Amino acid sequence: MIDIKWMNDTCGSCEFCDDGDQPLCPSAKISGYTVNGTFQQYCVCKATNAVRIPDEISLDEAAPILCAGVTVYKALKESNLKPGQIVAVIGAGGGLGTLACQYAKALGYRVLALSAGSSKEAMLVKEIGVDYFVDYIASQERLIPEVQELTGGGPHAAIVVASVERPIGQAIQYIRPKGTVVVVGLPKNAIIKADLFSTVVKQKMVKGSYVGSSIETEEALEIYANNRFRIQYQISSLEELPTVFEKMEQGKMQGRTVLKIPSPETMVNCSIGISPKFTPSEYNMGTLLASRLEEIGIRDYFVVPGDFNLTLIDQILKNANLRMVGCCNELNAGYAADGYSRSSPARTAVVFVTFMVGGLSLLNAIAGAYSERLRVIVISGAPPSDTFGQDDLIHHTTGLKERDQAIRMFEHVTTASVRLDPKADPAFVLDQALLRCLEKSLPVYIEIPANIVEYPCDAPKSLILQQPQVSLPSVLRDTLDLFNSYWQDTQSPVILVGPLARHSLTRDTLLSLIEKLGCPVFCQPDAKSIVPEVHPQFQGTFWGSISDSACLDVMMGADLWVGIGTRSTDYNLVKGPIPPLIDLSLDHLRAPNGSLIGPATMADLSECIVASNLTSYCMKSNGSASHAEDPPKWIDMQTSISQPLTRAGILKEIQSLLQPNDTLIAETGDSWFNAQMIKLPPGVDYQMQMLYGSIGWALPATLGSQLARPEGRSILMIGDGSFQVTAQELSTMIRLKTNSVIFLFNNMGYRIEVRVSTPALD
Repeated sequence: MIDIKWMNDTCGSCEFCDDGDQPLCPSAKISGYTVNGTFQQYCVCKATNAVRIPDEISLDEAAPILCAGVTVYKALKESNLKPGQIVAVIGAGGGLGTLACQYAKALGYRVLALSAGSSKEAMLVKEIGVDYFVDYIASQERLIPEVQELTGGGPHAAIVVASVERPIGQAIQYIRPKGTVVVVGLPKNAIIKADLFSTVVKQKMVKGSYVGSSIETEEALEIYANNRFRIQYQISSLEELPTVFEKMEQGKMQGRTVLKIPSPETMVNCSIGISPKFTPSEYNMGTLLASRLEEIGIRDYFVVPGDFNLTLIDQILKNANLRMVGCCNELNAGYAADGYSRSSPARTAVVFVTFMVGGLSLLNAIAGAYSERLRVIVISGAPPSDTFGQDDLIHHTTGLKERDQAIRMFEHVTTASVRLDPKADPAFVLDQALLRCLEKSLPVYIEIPANIVEYPCDAPKSLILQQPQVSLPSVLRDTLDLFNSYWQDTQSPVILVGPLARHSLTRDTLLSLIEKLGCPVFCQPDAKSIVPEVHPQFQGTFWGSISDSACLDVMMGADLWVGIGTRSTDYNLVKGPIPPLIDLSLDHLRAPNGSLIGPATMADLSECIVASNLTSYCMKSNGSASHAEDPPKWIDMQTSISQPLTRAGILKEIQSLLQPNDTLIAETGDSWFNAQMIKLPPGVDYQMQMLYGSIGWALPATLGSQLARPEGRSILMIGDGSFQVTAQELSTMIRLKTNSVIFLFNNMGYRIEVRVSTPALD
């Protein structure tokens, strides 16, 4: 990560630049003052003035260091202190002051903190651990002798970060001979008043300090990375800036405030996708849909033709940037769209079927996609609009005059189920359904009557996503307080990552969170691959009572489970009572007593925890992030080629095939359990359909996954019982020459039906 500094650009050739004092360059340009862009998505900065942020420091942690931290670090350097000497920090309770105290301690100095009030004293003495404290309001009349008595003749240096005039003159008086006063704060229209005779005779020095160079900023970051002292700061949204200023003016702010500026993805009215290359001179509903699919990021669409969708498909085929993938039947097409949605960059898939007879065949696959919160767009060609409401029977129906059965059935497994009507602005209804799919991350069902397909419409504008759910700062504070109330008392916590984290958190955010907490990490079976399995905190899969014994011992021996997007079902039950579980869910925090606090998104709450002053488990346990005695039981890679073929040997070979960008897909049944024993190399994805568990899902899903992620291979593990349900789609893989690998386990039919004989009891 790179930081754009206050010093945006310097000449690089003057005496100050040559000496490493770039802030004094007469040609310096200032970010946010003479250079625009610091409140925008992009900003330009000269490379020599940019600062490298270590990977182990989050942006929220780095923000106070890049401003206040380097300012006080520079002032401490200017004081020319030696380890063990005393430095006074005037204004120690503020944002600059708290960091000055902590940097001074990290550099080996003894610290005298001067601030006002019992709350500041408690923070500075108990939390930061300063050596001396003086309340400069309460001690105003005898401040100078009190400081000198407390420090045995006065501090060796004083850093004045307070923006008031009087403390500067006082500091000049109480520092010891040959001491240095470094002025950082800038009182308005201040005039320094000092006893010139005493200053000269005792060889005291008064100097100013402005801000550090890029090199000094990297030094300040390195000191923090090595010492990890507690930074006093809180996060506020940009909308709260007026309140932040009020607190500053009233002197009620402790530490620094980090403003979280909304990204383009989280702002109101954000365009999505790409600018479609397919832009016909005249649009109809069919070509509008074709353009929209390209805009969303669709490259392939799955189709089973029928007489009610042929005209529509003809219009879609006009877009040469989309590829039609004909499937053997509607159920397989739905499963393929499921796999495509999981793996494509757009996380969205589309499937075309015909009215009723095609749609109801597809319904089971869409129910599975709904259970996984996948974006699947179902487009059903339908009879002409004027046939709805008539008494005449229509083929491909159940023989009823009423035609809404399919819409009503799909309502239960989609977030929107609509039929376009020429009398009700069909282009608008289409766009709203597509946006609903994207915003809710759930399937939608759209019926397009045959007579509407070539219905003329205006050229489309970009699809606009509405602002996603906002986590109110006050709610985030409440959720963080609740989380901390459980966290601070725990001695043996564990993290359990669930499948809901897959599409709610970025990999960077998730890793920052688990590394902030610092305790052992397990995943639920369908969350495999979300956490890199080479991560030092990762301990394996937790599958309730059937988990590996070492895993079960650690989980059940914990005194707190921290869930991240977990989903509890009868598949992962545990016998007996379990430790308290506090879970970061999609839009709330669930406490161990079952109470919910929200709305607060999983991403916002995770970032809030990462940026907090919470003490990690590593620090609680003296640096040990794991209390599992045994590592996860992966497949033993030392089997011999001369040994009989075993399950372990087969799984060893599968594990050895896996490469970055591959996707391992496990079918319902034995393949689930076998796949959990395979250690995934970095960059390998894993997919299963655990909650819905529809047999036969994995083969067509492998087709969809392979088309969506062509740079890698989709590697399938499936039993012969499930294979025979959807085996037809193997022909589509062959026709498209996909690079998939299939491991077919011969269980002699459906393994669940096999009777296992047991010896008779004596």
